[in-house]
Amino acid sequence: MKRSKSIIWGIAILALGLFFGGKALGLFQFELFFDGWWTLFIIVPSLMSLCTERFKFGSLFMLALGVILLLAAQNVFSWDVAWKVILAAFFIVIGLSIIFKNLFIKDVKAVKDRFTVHVDTHGLDHAKEAEVKEPKKKSSK
Repeated sequence: MKRSKSIIWGIAILALGLFFGGKALGLFQFELFFDGWWTLFIIVPSLMSLCTERFKFGSLFMLALGVILLLAAQNVFSWDVAWKVILAAFFIVIGLSIIFKNLFIKDVKAVKDRFTVHVDTHGLDHAKEAEVKEPKKKSSK
């Protein structure tokens, strides 16, 4: 997980260096600040989260939000339409997260019961001690 995150950051910084170097040498022209450049602060972290972490619907919604805002800033459609599409995307992502809630965790009970905590209250001054025990291994016969 950490390795893939560092590779993505490395590629992003390398691309940034190539863009600045190419612009300085006159190989191509680009502007760092364009209409809606601020949406990259929403889009890039969302993409990083989707690529490096367990799939999350929140990251998917933030990516959709960033893209919709970028398109509105680029005058692909009006801001009035953008807010309506954002509301629709919000409900779509919430609905999908409810439908596929357990899609990425095959056995939710096994994950929840991975560790059990046993509290021993029999002792001096009724001090409570917690002991974390590994779950019992099921024999495969």
